[in-house]
Amino acid sequence: MRASSNNGHVRVEVEDDGPGFDAAAAPDGHGLALVRERLARMPGEPGSLLIDARPGRTVVALDVPLPR
Repeated sequence: MRASSNNGHVRVEVEDDGPGFDAAAAPDGHGLALVRERLARMPGEPGSLLIDARPGRTVVALDVPLPR
């Protein structure tokens, strides 16, 4: 896990070296899809959730704006 702050945002990344998964197959209303929806609905500037899934390496990154 890594965390950083840049340009008024906090980014948290979690990396896994397992078999990975199909990020497009995440059903609405569950797990990462629900987190992504909630970040997009944040008041003000929305946050985001990015998934980089490849065989043998998956990175999930949350990007959240800091309060001003």
